[in-house]
Amino acid sequence: MNELKTIEKENFKIFNKENLGSVRTVLVDGEVWFCIKDVCNILGLTNPTMVAQRLDMDEQAKFDLGLLNKELTNFANESGLYTLILRSDKPEAKTFRKWITSEVIPSIRKTGNYSIQNPVEALLENPVKLGEMLIEYGKAKEQLKIQAPKVQAYENLYESDAVMDIGEVSKTINFKGIGRNNLFAILRQQGILNSNNDPYQEYVNRGYFKLIPTNYVDNFGNRKMKTVVYMKGIEAITRLLLKLGYTKINPNYSVAIN
Repeated sequence: MNELKTIEKENFKIFNKENLGSVRTVLVDGEVWFCIKDVCNILGLTNPTMVAQRLDMDEQAKFDLGLLNKELTNFANESGLYTLILRSDKPEAKTFRKWITSEVIPSIRKTGNYSIQNPVEALLENPVKLGEMLIEYGKAKEQLKIQAPKVQAYENLYESDAVMDIGEVSKTINFKGIGRNNLFAILRQQGILNSNNDPYQEYVNRGYFKLIPTNYVDNFGNRKMKTVVYMKGIEAITRLLLKLGYTKINPNYSVAIN
């Protein structure tokens, strides 16, 4: 967990997007942070407090926004934000991600602050600030270079057709006592797979699973199908197991993106 900081008014801003909602952001030492509660509301993720606890320590922080009840507010940095987006099943998640990466973050990095004054006028009036801004601009460009591969990785992940079979999924998600057969049984019990271990159409439509033909043909000439899982489905299975009370062997483990 990052060090607690009190946020000054000029470093706080609310971004709004029609049909999505609003998200509070803060700028701390040149890094953008997003209110986890607001992000969860947009993405349809319940229990923001629990969501925050599942982020890596360097992806989350509590900030003092000067609320009357003195409560601290949970925020996620850019890396944590992408983790939250991956956990959402809502179709709006893709729209939200594109809005954040193409509009919100670039608009913040253009000036390095949240000043509502015309940035050109402000800089011309303050040569010292202009010098500082040039330095911050250089830092922002470097930060963008660092984040760009990860942003692209998440873009590729959402568009990818890569799949895993259930056995590979059970090893990847790394839960105690969960192997291939146990995972099949749980998915049947939860009404996600039928008795033949084929996914119900609802979950195919969500982009979790697909059926692929195998080389096996039965005596009636029917080709056996195999259930495989998209990355979005792996995230959904992970959330389901956590909800059911299963625990990870390594709580900080997450699906790797190659």
